[in-house]
Amino acid sequence: MVTRRAFVQGGIALALASASRVSPAAGQNVVIRRSVTQFDPADPDLEAYRVAVAAMQGLPDSDPRNWSRMARIHLDHCPHTNWYFLPWHRAYLYSFEQICRELSGKKDFALPYWDWFIDRQLPVPFRPNGSTNVLDHARPGFSGNASLPESTFAQSVLTRILGAATFEEFGSQRPSGQTSSGPEWLRQSGTMTELEFGPHNSVHSILRGDMVTFMSPLDPIFWLHHCNIDRIWTLWSRAHPAAVLDPLFLEMKFDGQFPLPAGAPFNPQVKELLNTEALDYRYEPLANFVAMALDPKLIERISVWQGLTQVGLGDVGKQFQPIKVPTPSTGDREILVAAANVERKVDITAPLSVPLVAPAPIDTLLGNLGFIQSGMPAPELGANNVRVLAKISSIVPPHDQSTAVRVFINCNYLSPETPVTDPHFVTTISFFEDTEHGGHAGMGNTRSVSIDLTSTLATVRRNGDLGTDKLLIQLMPVGKAADPAGTAVSVGSMSAVIL
Repeated sequence: MVTRRAFVQGGIALALASASRVSPAAGQNVVIRRSVTQFDPADPDLEAYRVAVAAMQGLPDSDPRNWSRMARIHLDHCPHTNWYFLPWHRAYLYSFEQICRELSGKKDFALPYWDWFIDRQLPVPFRPNGSTNVLDHARPGFSGNASLPESTFAQSVLTRILGAATFEEFGSQRPSGQTSSGPEWLRQSGTMTELEFGPHNSVHSILRGDMVTFMSPLDPIFWLHHCNIDRIWTLWSRAHPAAVLDPLFLEMKFDGQFPLPAGAPFNPQVKELLNTEALDYRYEPLANFVAMALDPKLIERISVWQGLTQVGLGDVGKQFQPIKVPTPSTGDREILVAAANVERKVDITAPLSVPLVAPAPIDTLLGNLGFIQSGMPAPELGANNVRVLAKISSIVPPHDQSTAVRVFINCNYLSPETPVTDPHFVTTISFFEDTEHGGHAGMGNTRSVSIDLTSTLATVRRNGDLGTDKLLIQLMPVGKAADPAGTAVSVGSMSAVIL
């Protein structure tokens, strides 16, 4: 649970972090990371990337800059499913970019990014071209010009991701029960949010080859994929300039994991990784950028909910009931919470539906959600600040790595054929599970995800489908029709909150 002290400490730490430098040279020669889709074939950064990749592949295994040694860092150290996911990968990209500058000889080299929200096809330089192409890594089972699914990479998904009110709602949530910033927490499992379980995991699982393993950096597209994840973090940070970060997050130190040219030490804390210009780079400016005005009381309620789900909900039961929780500015606050033990498997043959029961028709608990006129300024939204969030816990991922799980709400005709264009569709959960290397050390065998139901509820409400006291959370796996058993996903519990 977030306390008043944590709010104050986090705010101070964040202010100090904006001026941090990770090394004496950092921040002196800031370069701009650009979209690879805007490159022409002879772009100097693209050619430098080819040269650097070829050079790393030619280094002996004893050299820490060796291509496989660099990928091994990801296998041995990368955190997923918790709140260190974004800063760890930012430090990893920084290390890699510095080595590319050294080995290519291009001192102002900047890693490009693959903006899959705009271009859902693999960038042209990374596709087969009939000749030796160091960037065209083997991707068996993936067609070079196949498109990523619009349901995961639509602009509406990006809007929802950037609209997350707190960092943990945006960048995945802390490990359950975390009490310190010690290294033992780096790879403990927390809760994935949509940026991770959606676009991030989906790209890994769809591209196949090494990208479905934790040796995924062997594929040169990995670095452009994670550059875009990193860019989206910068967009969220700019949209939430007053965001408060917890000291348990800020004080984590990534010790001895990342090589730099000439053996320079690079052991950053998270608080030193918040300002990209302190790391020698920035992204192209976002046109028409507007900072989001969010109700501080809503942010507090979301933080309280995240705290509750980290320590467990106890005997809440399937019926929504008010829980009094302390908030820093308003004292005790009531939020409506429901939870259900599920302990069931679901596969591609039929959906799983879990009803959570409210004390009144759902639509009467949502203020004016769904009925605000377009173009209204934020201060006039009022009760539209209602948020409805769900958590699906203790998920055992499917054996078939290509299986994903579609999430719907209150769809009384849901079947394997229901499309993602249906108004009851919420999002798609993809999995990134390295079966080849025995999973992810420290993360355990189960996953948890946090899902924002708010925008779908607004649509369903306008359609008149919420005149019931049940919030029906539904899961529909999609995968190989010839292997239903391989698509089976086990679910331990579900919970939801109306804030």
